[in-house]
Amino acid sequence: MPVSAYQLHSYLTTITGNSITPINIAVLYASSYNVPGLPYAQGAFGVMFDRGFKTPDDPNDPLQRPRIGCAVFLDTIKAQRTQEPNYFNEVTFTTLHELGHIFNLGHIQDGANIMSSSPSGPKGIDSKLWNFEPAHAMWLTNCGNDSRVTPGGDPYIGDGADQGGFNAPTKRQHSSPTPSLTLEIQVWPRDFYMSEPVQLDILISGNSKDSRISIPAEMDPGFRRFRLFVQDPRGERRMYQSPMNFCGSKGVVRLNGSRYRRDLPLFGQAGGYTFQRAGLYKIQLEVQITKKTVLKSNVVEIQVRSELPPRRGDAGLFGLRESRVAKLLYYGHDLEDQKGIHQLDEWLRRGSNRSLPSFGIVNYIWAKASLRDAARFSPRSRRVAADRLKLAEQHGHLGDHRRRRITDLIEEAQSALKGKS
Repeated sequence: MPVSAYQLHSYLTTITGNSITPINIAVLYASSYNVPGLPYAQGAFGVMFDRGFKTPDDPNDPLQRPRIGCAVFLDTIKAQRTQEPNYFNEVTFTTLHELGHIFNLGHIQDGANIMSSSPSGPKGIDSKLWNFEPAHAMWLTNCGNDSRVTPGGDPYIGDGADQGGFNAPTKRQHSSPTPSLTLEIQVWPRDFYMSEPVQLDILISGNSKDSRISIPAEMDPGFRRFRLFVQDPRGERRMYQSPMNFCGSKGVVRLNGSRYRRDLPLFGQAGGYTFQRAGLYKIQLEVQITKKTVLKSNVVEIQVRSELPPRRGDAGLFGLRESRVAKLLYYGHDLEDQKGIHQLDEWLRRGSNRSLPSFGIVNYIWAKASLRDAARFSPRSRRVAADRLKLAEQHGHLGDHRRRRITDLIEEAQSALKGKS
């Protein structure tokens, strides 16, 4: 059964607990990775990650230490390594490779070491692929003394780290004019409280006369070529920190109708909420299309409102900060027990916060999450989801991407209801 980022983060927290000294790390084995809209990640052999998005009431380590878990996807490997010896070699190789990332090792692009990102995989037990390069071996000896190396220390730097000269930072590529591609972002809503489920919409457009345009299949903050920058009210500019870190891909995505669209949750990142203080923020995205071409988006200004303490603030707004509700809004789906869906359903039934800028997006996420596992829901639940999608559609701070998706979801729900009648 495919697993999601939410499930991986939940399992990791359960296994590692709150241990800090020593820090606990975990290797998880699963069937495959489920990331709708991200073709490469769905075919990933492994991934390294943090504990994920947290809320203030989470019982786990409040520091949300990075680099403490990785996962290896066995059925995905089996589909590509059909011979049993190759399968076991790949599982072992991928496990060691992802553990290398936990210790902040990046890739060495010569295809002859354990940190190679070669898509061909290990050829045999005697291959040089089983070896750590001397510089990486020396790097690992600093574990426990250097926070860049020790799991739970500094954030992942991977391919950007200077580990004995192998992964020295490359010179910053200047943006090159690309007549066939443009990058645009929008943020919905633009004026909000920090705990509201703000969405980032991404649009890459190409020349409509050219149907062959493609882009790398790495349009996610978990890839190095995707760099989302956040400038806070004090003028400090930092990069958005993804809780998932993927290896690079040689895959591409062809632009559908000369356009590529996707949306991402912007209000949360590795360690917690993205916006920690009120004020004016600026958001910009850079995407490395080729070695010499960097697409730069427009700059979007957003206003984050001051939130009152929970006991004095709006009870409905505080409801969005409940751990399971907040994680449902961030991940876009719930865990198996559906607790977040039920809690958010109660919040929506109260209907006291229709004036919140994100009220339409909240309805949209709830309905989409409910329909995601529609087989477990009654026809009445489908009708409720369709009604809330229609309510969301009427909201002013929704954005074109979700309006198009709502149309499809309503049609799917109504078609399923007709089939049941």
